[in-house]
Amino acid sequence: MHSKVVPSIIETPADSIDMEEYQLWFDALRSNKKDNVLAILNESDKEEKHRLLNGWFKCASDQNAQEIFTQIWSSNLSITRAFILAGVSGSHDTLACFLQQGADPHCLVEGDHNLFHSMVLISHSFPHQEEDQARWYGKCSEILGKERVTMLLRGENADGLRPLELAAKLGCCKMVKVILDTPGVYLTEERTCGMVQHQRIDVTEYETIDPELDRRGKSPIGFLAFMNEQTLMRPGTLELFTLAPFQLWLQGKVQSSI
Repeated sequence: MHSKVVPSIIETPADSIDMEEYQLWFDALRSNKKDNVLAILNESDKEEKHRLLNGWFKCASDQNAQEIFTQIWSSNLSITRAFILAGVSGSHDTLACFLQQGADPHCLVEGDHNLFHSMVLISHSFPHQEEDQARWYGKCSEILGKERVTMLLRGENADGLRPLELAAKLGCCKMVKVILDTPGVYLTEERTCGMVQHQRIDVTEYETIDPELDRRGKSPIGFLAFMNEQTLMRPGTLELFTLAPFQLWLQGKVQSSI
């Protein structure tokens, strides 16, 4: 995972979806009503369909925005993209429908955050939602497929952090665990006769001295070393630190420092 993905969609006025006019669209995509989503798309012309799939919601006033986006735990996170809202809301049928209808899964919200960054941000701002977001990450990954998932996990936000690195920096250990558990991206397996014999995490970029690949300054282990006591006591932290491949990485890091 060496290259940075440059998303093809940025927010422009033409992409905006007026909340007052499209309240039914907002409700349908958040409540996973696939039939309603398809009905609205089928009634839309090509330009409107593109805007509904790839656009971002705007409200007539800041007060209105605050009231509406408080419903989705993201009033302070600027998570306004239709595609990303579906993902962080657990609307998986809707998400699959979006992809089938031509939505771009690499769209960004403020701060250059993609879908997986956004799941991490919600987990951090609303810890009681982290377990849901971690579960929905797995479901979204199944829908998106390996190639799209890999590109999203490579994506960097405005601070140059990938979703895994952001999760570690914010102490969202359950999200760190499920991301590291992503088969074929971070997690690799050695099999014999179809049986898993060994699992390891690909940490090449976090341990290499090759300047072209070096991400040691953004190492998840480095970020996790600064966890506060509250984060340390969360159930997700124990789950991460008892993950066998993570333990191997941690042990190797400790031994290399001795």
